[in-house]
Amino acid sequence: MLGPYEALIDQLPAERLPRKQLYTARKIYETIKAEGYTGSESGVRNYIARRREQKGPKVSVPLELDPGTDGQVA
Repeated sequence: MLGPYEALIDQLPAERLPRKQLYTARKIYETIKAEGYTGSESGVRNYIARRREQKGPKVSVPLELDPGTDGQVA
């Protein structure tokens, strides 16, 4: 059900708005509902959460210790 509206959902948060006018999941739901979306708000929230997970950088810091000089104690 969400397929035709995914492009619109992806476009809305990308707009540059002042902090108090940022799009929340509820605002996005209301916007696409006005466009004809008949699904649930939770479906929109789940889609947005999955998109945020995909966009986030995969950050890892390698832990390299010199043998004999650094150690960990549990």
